[in-house]
Amino acid sequence: IGQGIHRYVVTEFEMSIKIGNALVDMFCKCGCLDKARAIFDSMRSKNVKCWTSMVSGYVSNGSIDEARELFERSPVKDVVLWTAM
Repeated sequence: IGQGIHRYVVTEFEMSIKIGNALVDMFCKCGCLDKARAIFDSMRSKNVKCWTSMVSGYVSNGSIDEARELFERSPVKDVVLWTAM
């Protein structure tokens, strides 16, 4: 279902931060980290929600090294991002 939603969103809507965040979060929660990361990397603008979703997805799926690498690259390290780590 998630991949169908992704295809629909990509073909029907312009990628915004909100849509990108929702897709990253959805794929992370489904354990599809490669797809989440591809969307994350393709986003021109990222807010702290996007960074937090991706870091949290890595942590939740046991990919601590990837989470740490992304955490270090994050331009803003607020309390929510620290908690996700």
